[in-house]
Amino acid sequence: MTNKPTSIPLGSDHAHQFVEVALPVPLRRLFDYCLPEEQANLEEERLCGSRVWVPFGRQKLLGVVVRSKTTTDWPVEQLKSVEQVVDSFPWVSSELLALSEWIASYYHQPIGEVLQLAMPPSLRKGRSADGTPSHVVRLLNPEWKPRANARKQQALKALLASGESLSIDHIKEEGWTLSSCRPFVEQGILEVKEVEPERPDLEAVQRQLQTKKEIALAHFETQKQAELTPEQQDVVTSLHQHQGFHCALLEGVTGSGKTQVYIQWVKETIAAGRQALLLIPEIGLTPQTYQRFYNSFGESVAFWHSGLSENERLKLWQSCRQGEILVVIGTRSALFTPFADLGVILVDEEHDPSFRQQDQVRYSARDAAIKRAQLLDIPIVLGSATPSLETLANAHKGRFSHWHLNQRATGVALPQISLKDVRHMPMVGGVAASLLEDMKERLAAGEQVMVFLNRRGYAPSLYCFDCGWIATCRHCDAALTIHRVPESLCCHHCDARAQLIRQCPQCLSQQLGPLGQGTERIEETLSEIFDYPVVRIDRDTTQHKKSWEAHLEKIALGEPMVLVGTQMVAKGHHFPKLNWVLIADMDAMLFSADERSLERSAQLFTQVAGRAGREQAGQVVIQSRFPDHSWIQSLTQLNYSGLAQRLLDERAEMHRAPFGHAVMIRAESPVPLEALNWLERAGNESGVDLSQAQVIGPQPAPMELRQGKFRAQWHWTFQNRAQRHQQIRLFETWAEQDRTRKIRWSIDVDPVDHL
Repeated sequence: MTNKPTSIPLGSDHAHQFVEVALPVPLRRLFDYCLPEEQANLEEERLCGSRVWVPFGRQKLLGVVVRSKTTTDWPVEQLKSVEQVVDSFPWVSSELLALSEWIASYYHQPIGEVLQLAMPPSLRKGRSADGTPSHVVRLLNPEWKPRANARKQQALKALLASGESLSIDHIKEEGWTLSSCRPFVEQGILEVKEVEPERPDLEAVQRQLQTKKEIALAHFETQKQAELTPEQQDVVTSLHQHQGFHCALLEGVTGSGKTQVYIQWVKETIAAGRQALLLIPEIGLTPQTYQRFYNSFGESVAFWHSGLSENERLKLWQSCRQGEILVVIGTRSALFTPFADLGVILVDEEHDPSFRQQDQVRYSARDAAIKRAQLLDIPIVLGSATPSLETLANAHKGRFSHWHLNQRATGVALPQISLKDVRHMPMVGGVAASLLEDMKERLAAGEQVMVFLNRRGYAPSLYCFDCGWIATCRHCDAALTIHRVPESLCCHHCDARAQLIRQCPQCLSQQLGPLGQGTERIEETLSEIFDYPVVRIDRDTTQHKKSWEAHLEKIALGEPMVLVGTQMVAKGHHFPKLNWVLIADMDAMLFSADERSLERSAQLFTQVAGRAGREQAGQVVIQSRFPDHSWIQSLTQLNYSGLAQRLLDERAEMHRAPFGHAVMIRAESPVPLEALNWLERAGNESGVDLSQAQVIGPQPAPMELRQGKFRAQWHWTFQNRAQRHQQIRLFETWAEQDRTRKIRWSIDVDPVDHL
């Protein structure tokens, strides 16, 4: 719109009511629409959070009303009208609307795309949220004769021939909408009536919560609950001293019983007649966590994750809103679950990068959960054995309370850590030959052992031993990984696959072979050496439904076996018979281009080491070709708190996050250098003032070519958060108006991935 905006009041001659609608488009704004006269007097509470069909360009989109108003800053004649209000009462609550607006504002993301996260997939498509149609259509004139070439009219008459009313949703399958019915209503051919679904009965919801509460607590009392240790009891007592919004960090060593504290806290929440949300980083943790809560509270517990079908998600979404579910356990997307009366939010493994969405809508589910707790004025608990530096900094500043569990719940000491210098040692499949004897002794004693390697596949690259050629991906600046099942070369960045070749394309030599170790290769080697089962746990072996649960059940039997796994095994799992852990390649994290690599290596090491010795003394061995490296030495000599404090001191000195406020601007294009040139042009034309910021770039990304796109990035760090947001707004205003084709750009506020 190019006309000068004007304010148009609601008058008697032109009874317009206006709404601001969030649409699923990559634009950081709301769109004004007029309401039809028959809906112009709907109250704001009825509209805000309701879904509407609106025209947008040449298409019709389903949006969400964020605000209604009686004036608009745009000329009325330029505004289009809402075609249909889908819901008879809002299905996105005012609280979730506020949360979505905060995410859009803080992370500079399109509000319409954020609100898509707040709805199950079926609701994004316009399906009725409660199964009740909002409008029904009936044929008034049975003598109506559709035009001979009008297929849609003929289909509609056939549908309505029985004389019964059909829902708008039903006739949409034949291409009809509420607006397309209107001309036939005016001609007396059709009748359209609005059917008012039953609005949520707040008293009925509270009765439902009370009933579910009594059932859950009765179930809890019938179960044998682990007695809280003095440390656990002190934490539970301390947490209950706070009323309303309060953020607490629960830092507990691996095996200290954080989950038992969660269960006790949830029990108190249920006793107060309220609901609880537990966020976990990955689906792999869901079965074990869900089972513990199910054992405590029975069928009042449900879990939410991306593996659910559309109908399953919608049913769970409705059940939570109606008070039929008291505890929801879920991954990142569960943050947007509606509740009748949410009383507490728990975030387990709060440090895990999986809580950060890295594509489409870029946001941190952990930080958004804190905001949701603030909006609801309820407590939130962040739990981890290895808290993120941001959370620790907030605790040190007194913004979060900080509680510790320093002892394992079983009373068993933390595992002993030893360092193995493998510079001059013979290696067998990536494992020092001398360590194989230690593994044999442990297995013979009936124990389980684990080899940890955070690299799936058979080998990280295919190498020519004559000329040095390495198989690389055509779409990414990365080597192709060898896989044996199925046999192929695979790129772990774009999933491109190629046949495993036998002859070097550069020198025609047949001296090709794997270079390095992956979990597949270690599994193969150890299966040939040991007469015990070797179980590999990585993304390749847990793709199929129930495969992860099957692995856990096999491990839980306690029989001697060798586990080979990636970081999937490092997160919160309890393996009672696992007493010996080998970290096969800790060196790989020492030389990463990511500035967070040392933080993540310390977290990963601590989490993996924590799987060992849960019920009896355990041992962790680190293989290294750099045993004198200061960080490797620190891992064996300091606990995580000491390592984290060292990193915090370094970050404070350099004014980096969490002591600075960062943003990463990314751009990509299929044309070399175009993204980099575009960012440089943005610096010249957008008006951003970076004189008060630490700036890196614009420069090519560390992996410049990825998925066929050439990438560039621009990193800013401000000491003042308001200044950061001000400069981001200048950039995004320029970028949305720029018409350069083939450039895709994104804004990543508080980035955790610098690659």
